[in-house]
Amino acid sequence: YDGRIDRVEARITSLLRDQLGTAKNANEMFRIFSRFHELFVRPHIGGAIREYQTQLIQRVKDDIESLHEKFKQQYVHSKANRVSRSYDLPPTSGSIIWAKQIEKQLTTYLRRVEYVLGKSWEQHVEGQRLKQDGDNFRSKLNTQPLFEEWTKNVQQKNHGLTGKIFATESTRTLHGL
Repeated sequence: YDGRIDRVEARITSLLRDQLGTAKNANEMFRIFSRFHELFVRPHIGGAIREYQTQLIQRVKDDIESLHEKFKQQYVHSKANRVSRSYDLPPTSGSIIWAKQIEKQLTTYLRRVEYVLGKSWEQHVEGQRLKQDGDNFRSKLNTQPLFEEWTKNVQQKNHGLTGKIFATESTRTLHGL
């Protein structure tokens, strides 16, 4: 039994190394890791991919750092703001959408860490650091205070409206539509 397991693990390890070796970029490597990450608990397979793990974890760190830099630049100075204004999107809505997009990207990056380190990635030393950094960053992306401030400002404004804003009129065409 153990001999068969060793042979299967050796074949999987060989296949995994071949695929990782021929991967053209980090995204392909992440895809490969996502397919095999369930097997990383096996010592033979886990040991074979250590060299790639370090490389990909560094890539995730760099990606999270660039996301953080994008966030530091603030929505007002971002390309997303200019695009939102061209579509006549209110600034508060644009800011909330922008923050949610960054949060979604952060979640994607942290999922990649799980693919690279396995299900118990939060117990891994690098995983703990990335989890802590991700949680701190996610707390900065909380859009609830921004929404509550906008709601408060809208409610404080006296619009002076007492009646209907719109009136609908029914008009019939020749065809009765």
